[in-house]
Amino acid sequence: MKRIPITVRTFSIRELASDAGAGEKLHAFQRNPFADSDDVIAKISGFCDEKEAGREYVFPLRLRTAHGEMDVLAGSSLSVDPEYRRSGLGMDLPELRWQKSSSKIALGAALSQMALPVHQLLDYIVFLLPRNIMLWRSRVLVETKRNELAAKCMAFVLDCGIWLYSLLLRVVCSCNLNGLAIEEVSPDDEPTLGTVAELISEDDAPFAEVHDARWLRWHMTESFSKDGPMRLFVVRKRGEVVGFYMTKKRFHEQASHRGFKNVWLGSIMEWQVKKRFEKKLGWILVSAALRLKKEGMDAVEIPSADETLNHFLRRIGWRQVGASNFVIKAGEDSPLFGNAEMTKIENWRLRPAMGDAGLS
Repeated sequence: MKRIPITVRTFSIRELASDAGAGEKLHAFQRNPFADSDDVIAKISGFCDEKEAGREYVFPLRLRTAHGEMDVLAGSSLSVDPEYRRSGLGMDLPELRWQKSSSKIALGAALSQMALPVHQLLDYIVFLLPRNIMLWRSRVLVETKRNELAAKCMAFVLDCGIWLYSLLLRVVCSCNLNGLAIEEVSPDDEPTLGTVAELISEDDAPFAEVHDARWLRWHMTESFSKDGPMRLFVVRKRGEVVGFYMTKKRFHEQASHRGFKNVWLGSIMEWQVKKRFEKKLGWILVSAALRLKKEGMDAVEIPSADETLNHFLRRIGWRQVGASNFVIKAGEDSPLFGNAEMTKIENWRLRPAMGDAGLS
C-alpha cells in the first residue's frame, strides 16, 4: 500500500492560542513551571494536503536520575483521524516526541488501549500500575442490566452490603489512624507545599518524575478537565507533616467497554509518607477513598505499582480492574540511552499523576 504523504509541523505555546482544539490545555501549558517561555513546543501535528491528519500535545517536565535532573517531553492526547490511520502518523508522533526533547527523553502516562501498543512497538519502556477499584454505588453495575425491576432489587441488596462494608471500614480506618489528623492544603500555602515537596524528595528511588512545590501548585490550580484540578491533603502527627495524598474527580459518560455509563470516578493520584509511617499508608489512602465516597463518587481507584499496597487493598476487599501505565524512552544521544537500570520497575518512584494524568 502506498504511504500517504504527511508533512509534520510543530507549534509553540504561543501559536497554540489560535488552536480551537487546545481547550484547557493552553491555559495549563502557559502556567507550566517547567516551560521557560511561550515559545516552548506544545504540539506536533501531521498534515496531508494542508489538512491536519493527526496531532499530539506535548509539554516539558523534569526527571530525577542518577545523572541529575533532566528536562523531558511528556505527551498528551495522541490522536490520528480515522482516514489517516494507515499513514504511519500514529507511529511517527511518539517518535518525534523524544526527538524534539532537549534531553532526547520522552514519557507518557495513562495511555489508552490504542496508544499503549504503539509505544511498545516503538521500544518505549512500559510500566504497568494495577488499578485497584472500590465500588461505592451499585448503580454503576445494575444499570447495565435490562430488567429494570431486577436491577432495582439487586441495587438495594448491593447498596446495603456496600453501606455495611464502608461503615466497618470507616471504624477500622479511624482506629488505625488514631493520633493522625488529615487536612486539605490551599495552593497558596507555600510553606506546606514546600514541606510536601521535601517529603517527596526523600524517596530514594533512583528515577522519579520531579514533583516539587511548583509542580504541586500547578496541579492544584490547573486541569485539562472542566471537573477541576487535583486537591492535596496532608497527614499530621502532633503538627508534623508525616504524609500526604492528592485526589481528583472525573465524570465519565462512558466509563469502560463493560457498558458502565455516567460514572463519577474518584482517583488517588499522588502520595508519600515518612519512612516510619509506611504501615499507615494503606489506611491513609483508604481514608481518602472514604472521603471521596462522602463527596459523591460512584467508585474510587488507586493505580499502584507498590505490591505491598496492592496486597493490602485486595485483602480488605478492593478488586483489580485493568491497569494504568507509565512509558518512557531515552533515544539516541540521551544520557540515559541504553541504561539498564532505567528498565527496572523497582528503581522508579511511580505514581498515577505522572505525565499528563494528573491534569487530564
